[in-house]
Amino acid sequence: MQPLANLERYLADIRLQTADTSSLLTHLLQTRESLEQDSEMYNGLIAEMVGEAQKLKSGKPSRTTSIRRGTGIV
Repeated sequence: MQPLANLERYLADIRLQTADTSSLLTHLLQTRESLEQDSEMYNGLIAEMVGEAQKLKSGKPSRTTSIRRGTGIV
């Protein structure tokens, strides 16, 4: 058996550790979500660049490539 004061101190320590752990887990989950969003965005950009490179290599015009034709008047 422990004195009540010791048990209350243990309880306070456990509550503090629980709050600290919860804060850390929240931070880590937010960081993971942010990294996943970044990864999805970068993978999408890379896929788009690869697709455009394949179009250029095959000789098909890109949808972002525009041909500017002048009037011939200077």
